[in-house]
Amino acid sequence: MGAPKPLIVPWLRDQLDRGLLDGVAWTDATRTRFRVPWKHGLRQDAHDEDFRLFEAWAVASGAYRPNIDQRTPSIWKRNFRSALNRKGLRVVQDHSRDAQDPHKIYEFLGSEDNGTAVNSSANSSGPEELQDATGWSQDTIQEDILDEFLGNLALSPAPVPRETAPPADAHQVAQLFVETEFEVTVFYRGTQVAQERLRAPGGLQVVGRRDQNPGAVTELALPDPGVLSDRKVAGYVQRVRDSLVPGLHLWATPTELRARRRGHCHVYWGRGVLPQEDHPHGVVTKEDGGSCLYHINEFVQDMIPFLNGGGRSPQYTLWFCLGEVWPNRDLPWNKKLVMVKVVPLSLQLLHNIGRDAGASSLDDREVDLRISDSLGSLPLPDLITLLQDFCESMETESPADPRVPASQ
Repeated sequence: MGAPKPLIVPWLRDQLDRGLLDGVAWTDATRTRFRVPWKHGLRQDAHDEDFRLFEAWAVASGAYRPNIDQRTPSIWKRNFRSALNRKGLRVVQDHSRDAQDPHKIYEFLGSEDNGTAVNSSANSSGPEELQDATGWSQDTIQEDILDEFLGNLALSPAPVPRETAPPADAHQVAQLFVETEFEVTVFYRGTQVAQERLRAPGGLQVVGRRDQNPGAVTELALPDPGVLSDRKVAGYVQRVRDSLVPGLHLWATPTELRARRRGHCHVYWGRGVLPQEDHPHGVVTKEDGGSCLYHINEFVQDMIPFLNGGGRSPQYTLWFCLGEVWPNRDLPWNKKLVMVKVVPLSLQLLHNIGRDAGASSLDDREVDLRISDSLGSLPLPDLITLLQDFCESMETESPADPRVPASQ
């Protein structure tokens, strides 16, 4: 049985009183406010000293054993932030995007909450790390996603680890594309009725009703149209759901996003931030190989000039119109019975990273501006070179099998 895990508040006060960690200090005479360095691990000027507090808490809480466990600064920071996500503490100033001195100012509120110490194994997070998790802001969730994504991609060196991870290569980008998660949003007559974020390694299947045995496919069932107040429209939507059986399949190969309809319901697709007639569009086929909706080379070819400041944002958001011809000048997308929006999140993250690294575009409406942790110091040449290498590798490799994965 390990030693009891220390309580974050008294432990943190002790660290502040000692004053041994660079950048970690009280900011007022009453010792209620303190600053914590908040530098992203992929900044070129990142050093071990920038993560000493997070590392010290990981050691004290038993989550990290020096010289035994792998160094994971992004996880240390996430666990430290989680430990501070409690009553009696709050962030009063967030300067994490400051290019010269990224940091946050916290404040102790009221009396110390001593609570009860809990045991913690070296490889698990205790309840303290998990408390109030459902109250995290979207910024915090985005920060965690980016930390994990960038740590895996390793576009530039992490702060002097014992074993330096190899840089990302074209095959890693292809794997990232294949394993992408999808954010799926369903609209009935322009009204959002569902939204889910789905991991779909075996492919995504949009169905009218959930299958009891979907196999390796990840299913998204269209909601019951009973949520609609217009009974006539609800009846039409129900007919679309019935005709969709056995479903619309969407999957990724190392180079393409493809779709195939398998029921009587005709499916039309388009691409763009919003579905428009002048954007790429077409009909989803019933053939075994399905229809190619987007090629990764197109994303790369749009991203490189975008990163260099001279091109438009990549258009990778997919739209599906079920049961009705689309596009239709006389009937805009928000008047269609059933529209399904699908965002491949791996491409969205690459896009956001590029924007944070310095690219900008007036038509970049789909970028989430709330991304945490400034990536402004991430060198653009690294990302551009990576994408160029990937594009070249796709030219020399044999085409991927376009068919639905065998597991389906």
